[in-house]
Amino acid sequence: MAEVETLFGTDRMNDHRRWTYSLADTEFRFVGRGQGKLSGLIPFTAENAATNTRAVISVWFTDDGIVKGLELARYFAVPFVNDYWYLVKASEQNTLEAVARAGESSELQVAGLDKAAGAFSLEDGSSKARITIKLEKQTLRVTSQNPHDRLSKEYRIFTKKELSFTNKVVASGLIQ
Repeated sequence: MAEVETLFGTDRMNDHRRWTYSLADTEFRFVGRGQGKLSGLIPFTAENAATNTRAVISVWFTDDGIVKGLELARYFAVPFVNDYWYLVKASEQNTLEAVARAGESSELQVAGLDKAAGAFSLEDGSSKARITIKLEKQTLRVTSQNPHDRLSKEYRIFTKKELSFTNKVVASGLIQ
């Protein structure tokens, strides 16, 4: 927890075990003041205001303060890429199969399941959006690529499927 706090600052939420950070572009601007004691004397204030969210970082911790999950949603340009890292329980033998079932129940199709390589993909049948899964020792890495415009219906549909999938993975009991 101390290392994350050193990198990103104090947590942005009230939950002790889940911290969220929003990285955004800012602009310097003047804002009119309509009320207050000094509104007649100083009719405006200067501020830095967020203009465009570029990334949202979420970090989950165990009770011992160790990172057990990390989400990085990037909003730079098409394709929009989200990365997730989860710390998997050491005793789980069928992790890939359980993750594949979570994908199928989220209306995604399993492609190229290779237990030896510890990898497979989940594809959205109606678009070119995909999620790549890689299991390396106790780390489950999930990378989502959404090729749609952020304002399109396809973007929203795939984002809902992705959220459903990641929620099922977290709730599955595979994650520490």
